Amino acid sequence: MDTCKDAVKTIQIALGFTGDDVDGVPGDETEAAWQRLMTSDPASPWPPVVAGLSEAGGAGAPAAPPGSQSPATAGAPAAPPGSQTPAAASAPPAPPGSQTPATASAPAAPPGSQTPATASASVVPAKILSKPGIPWTVEVDGEDLVVRNVIMTCFGGSYDTRDDGQTESGVPDTGALPTPMVALPIRSNEAATAGSPLAFNGPHIPWGTPVTVWKEAEGEATAKGPYPLDDNGPLVAKYPTHAIDGNPSVAHAFSPDFPVDQLANSWEMTGVSYRIHGAAQYIS
Repeated sequence: MDTCKDAVKTIQIALGFTGDDVDGVPGDETEAAWQRLMTSDPASPWPPVVAGLSEAGGAGAPAAPPGSQSPATAGAPAAPPGSQTPAAASAPPAPPGSQTPATASAPAAPPGSQTPATASASVVPAKILSKPGIPWTVEVDGEDLVVRNVIMTCFGGSYDTRDDGQTESGVPDTGALPTPMVALPIRSNEAATAGSPLAFNGPHIPWGTPVTVWKEAEGEATAKGPYPLDDNGPLVAKYPTHAIDGNPSVAHAFSPDFPVDQLANSWEMTGVSYRIHGAAQYIS
């Protein structure tokens, strides 16, 4: 309030008041003197002191006390600490862990699920080779070829009544338990094996290619070998379910209690699988 009274005193002095008349009270005499000044010459410049007060914000408008509000805000009581504006007050705070409207409509995907972009991309199955009339197929597994669940028979050795122990590779298959080897139906230029999925039109799988053999029910981790591919057979044209021959030493590895002198003529084993290592390059 002292600031307002000093401002009125300054105006009174500018209007020519002296002595006790300069009391800082904006009474009738002060107002009348102000009106006379404005009426006598509205275009006349303000007295220097009054002009200074005008530039500072107007002497006629007492300064607002600290913490007071302007007319625009005085009608609205101050919000208590921590309260919200009307815009925010209309929306109650979401409970912890809740979702906004934009996300609440889309439930979270279960762990391991795919997004629409990735769900359309399926795992490409391995290439499969087959031939009409042959129940088994060949799976292309990287650089290898895999045949599963077929029948393995025995050939060669001293007791085979249908074989003289000679192989197409030139490696002899003679003796009671000769050097382990296998025969696969790989030759497309021989009637006995031309219908085999392993009989390619181009160069055949080379002799000596390593082959591992296992019982499918026991898993590939139990595979025996590798055994060299040293002959062509068996006769798939007549026995389409037969897809591998093992000589007596290979058959003996799987059936050690089976009589050696009977292996080549009567032994066979079902549910056999084998891997031809590095043979995928010869597909044609």
